[in-house]
Amino acid sequence: MKPKLLIILGVLVLVIGGLAGIAISADSAIHGDLLFPIDKAMESVGRLFTSGSWYRGSFEYEKSILAEREQELQQVQNPGNEELIKAAEEEVKLQNENTYVVTTENDQTQDQNTDTDNEADLSNRGETGGEYDDEEEEDD
Repeated sequence: MKPKLLIILGVLVLVIGGLAGIAISADSAIHGDLLFPIDKAMESVGRLFTSGSWYRGSFEYEKSILAEREQELQQVQNPGNEELIKAAEEEVKLQNENTYVVTTENDQTQDQNTDTDNEADLSNRGETGGEYDDEEEEDD
């Protein structure tokens, strides 16, 4: 029984190692390469780990993907590559939009957090947030 377990374990290690090698190779793929869809899939997986409250990481991650897309566009800039150029330009545009969305979402989240913090601070001090008491003004 031990030899079967070792064989299964060995095959598992080979499969995982092969998949890791493909993922690493895919990172340098440009639009039109066979591994480009795997590169994009790995970026999607990376987004799962940089979303939510980890905004700074997610913004930096999206910026790095944008820089990668711009570099890929430069690499396909050859006469006769019009289809690849157009597709790479579209990828840059989409990634630029993703980066903008992350920035906008963070700005809204920070504004909400600031408003909540300010309201909590005012309520802790017994203030109402700038409303005036009309009765005091009438007594003058």
